Order: sequence, then C-alpha cells, then structure tokens
Amino acid sequence: MRAAYALAAAVLAPPPIFAFVPSSPTTSAWSSRTPLPSPSPRTGNVALQAISPKPKRAPGESLAAVRRARAERKAREEAAAGKGTQQQQQQQQQQQQQQSPLDATALERRATILGRDGDHFALDRSNGRVEFGSTVDLITPLDDSSGIESVGLWLSDARRVAGGIWDEKLLTDLGQSTYRLGLMPLKFVTIQLAPTVDVKMWTDIAECGGEDEGALPTFRLHSIGFEPNVELLPGVGFDSQSLGIEIEVCGELRPTKDGKGVAGKIGFVSSGYLSPPLRILPDSVLKPSSSTISRTVRDFAVESFQAGAVKQYAAFQMKEEEMKEQKS
Repeated sequence: MRAAYALAAAVLAPPPIFAFVPSSPTTSAWSSRTPLPSPSPRTGNVALQAISPKPKRAPGESLAAVRRARAERKAREEAAAGKGTQQQQQQQQQQQQQQSPLDATALERRATILGRDGDHFALDRSNGRVEFGSTVDLITPLDDSSGIESVGLWLSDARRVAGGIWDEKLLTDLGQSTYRLGLMPLKFVTIQLAPTVDVKMWTDIAECGGEDEGALPTFRLHSIGFEPNVELLPGVGFDSQSLGIEIEVCGELRPTKDGKGVAGKIGFVSSGYLSPPLRILPDSVLKPSSSTISRTVRDFAVESFQAGAVKQYAAFQMKEEEMKEQKS
C-alpha cells in the first residue's frame, strides 16, 4: 500500500524547476553547443527560468515590488537610450542643413540627376508624362595653376565663382546667393521654349576632402525655380499651362587631386505632359527631339562652365599675386 501511494505521488507531482548550477569554476552546465530546451505551455520558457537570476529582495519587500522596480528601471534606461539616439539624429540633420541650403527631398533628387551618365529619356504613355535630360562630367584645366590650395581658395567664395560660370548677358543676381540663368530658345516637336532657371549657388567646405586630400571646398548649384516661357507653334490646339513643364539644373565643381584644374558634373532635366496627339508619336520621333534639347543645353552649360572657370581663376590669381607684392 505504501509503495502504491509513493508511486501515485511521484506521477502527480509538478515538474522540477531547472536551476543554473556551474559544473566547474570555468565551465557552465549550459554549454553554448547544447541547444536550449523548447518552451512548453505549462512551464513557459524553461531556458529563461533556468538562467535568469533570482530577484533580490529587501527584508519585508514582496517579489512583485522587486519585479515592478526592475521593470521601471529598465523602462528608464530604454527611454534614456532612445533619447540619446534621437539627439544624435537631430544633430546629424542640423549638420546637413548647415552644410546645404536644400531639404532632404531636393538632396535626393540632386543625387539622382548627378548619378546619371549621358542622356536620359523616360516616357509614361499612360498619362503622357515625359522626362529627358543629360548629365556630363566637367574637367577643366586651369593654366598656370598655383596648386590645390590656390584652386580651393578660389572655389571657397561662391559669389566670386558664380559671377563667371555663365554668360554675363544671361545671368541676373537675385541676391542671397541666388541667380537667374537664361537659356537659349529650345524647340520640342510643336513646342518652343525660352526658359530661365533660378539657381542657388553655395560652397561646401571639406565636403569631398579625404584624409589624403585635406579640407577641399566644393562649389555647388541647384535650381530652385524656373519659368519655361512656352510658345506654341501656330495651329496647336491646347493650352501651354496644361503641359506642366518643369526644369531642373544642378552641378558641382571641386579641385582636381593634382591641383591643376577643377572637376565635377552638371545635369539638366526637363519634364512635362504631352498633349494627346503627341502621345501617339513613336519614340523614334520623340527621342531625337529630346536629345537635341539635352545636347544643346549640355554643350552650352559645359562651355559656359569651362570658359568662366578659366577666366575667373585667372583674375583671382592675378589679384592674389598683386596682394602678395603689396605686402612684400
């Protein structure tokens, strides 16, 4: 009878609670090579029960109070960590805003345009929206350059550079580092434009300088407004406002590694909605027209950049030499 009672007690007894018992001073009974037991509906996560330290209680303090205090402390630590992360993100955003006058959306768009190489053409025939443009590298030697420091000093003054990178007859200073650039008349199928683009020009210091290059300035420009000045050819039966034309221009210049010139990129993009009659035209008609516009704007911009850079740097260098002679 006693044996039967003992057997029944052993069967009905609850499972034992696992405890963490080191097998030696340096080796744990829970080896990293041994898989942890799977949780069960009855006992929960046995592994966590086995390795979790037992909460310490002060005399007269309940286990619930200890656990509540621990949870509150953990919440405070997580909140402090989250606050620190938010502060770091805010500091990074402030630094980016200080370095560039553009917002995040404009910076992303700028990266897309300057990341291209050559001509770009995209047409969505479902709504008639067309986008085309061109991005090209700029490499301009500067004769009699005094070195990378001299070229960097010249580029560090955005206003000085801005005054010479575009045809003076097509450049208007609007103040606050903003300039209006005029383009030559352009023609796209049955549409003629004489656009102007308002661009922001500034210089980022140490934007491209690595450990070997040091702090090098990068002159940048980015369009912030435009006026297409659309003229429709005779016989065209739609309103120019319905075209939704947009124009974007962006570019950058920095000293070359050898200090003998400047290098960078310039990109141009125009977009709008084709009228229903033009949407049925094949790509073989639309692409050549867009390529002609892109090539015209690209060549004009490159020539203006290169000629202006050479002229402006020569004037800057001459002025620097005169100042040195006066000091000596």
